[in-house]
Amino acid sequence: MGRGQPKDVFVVHSKREEYDRRTVDSLAGLLLPAGFSVWGYSDWDWFKVRKEPPTWQDDLMSDGYLLDPVRALEDPTPRRPKQVDRDRLDTVLSHSHAVIFLNPSARGLSDGMKEELWSLRRRPYRRDPTMPTPVLLWCAFEGDNCEPYPVEDMVWRANLRLHVRDGLVDPTSLKNILLVLTALLLEQRVEYVQGQSSRAQGLLSLLFCSADQELSRASQVLTSVMGHNGETYPSLVQHGEALAVLLKRYRAVDLDDNRAGR
Repeated sequence: MGRGQPKDVFVVHSKREEYDRRTVDSLAGLLLPAGFSVWGYSDWDWFKVRKEPPTWQDDLMSDGYLLDPVRALEDPTPRRPKQVDRDRLDTVLSHSHAVIFLNPSARGLSDGMKEELWSLRRRPYRRDPTMPTPVLLWCAFEGDNCEPYPVEDMVWRANLRLHVRDGLVDPTSLKNILLVLTALLLEQRVEYVQGQSSRAQGLLSLLFCSADQELSRASQVLTSVMGHNGETYPSLVQHGEALAVLLKRYRAVDLDDNRAGR
């Protein structure tokens, strides 16, 4: 999808923590082959391009750089503080069907995660009323007792734990995230379709993949994940059954829409 198109998933995580980065890479290794679109750093720029010269307020923000004569003598070239492009970040988050928040293994939010959390709290999705409210998934490594951060009127639809085995994230935990995400996105689509009071086929094709594609994706995910032993990971069975119910409901809704000519 292009830079202006919505995508399925935005993952908030600490890029500087290698363990977290590897975990997200493993999760993306499940999402992408399953047909999910995922925002990456190549899709947007963190910082604004500053065309105007720095002001005294900029210098003050730079820890008083020009106001410190010692530092000024060491390097007389003024440094321009980088400003996060919050407008672009808001656009990316508001054009995400789901946001997965991975609480860092280091137990401290990076500066980038703070910016992304701040954007969620500012409710960027309000800027485009045609976009469905993104579903939020809170994920944390086992042993992390931190409660999900509040995001005002949005709610965390799932609180998932990543189990660690021999220093590595249990692949079954990642597949559980895949299953829960698939169910929540399917539920989001069903609710969005049922909430349309007029013809919305053009809007639906812009916001989502086709109904056939989404049904096929959900069915494939359900088939691949439910091959695991439910006795050792019972939540797989629970979420798999929930997804199966949603698939039946979605097929019924899609059939009704086709009969109505939507």
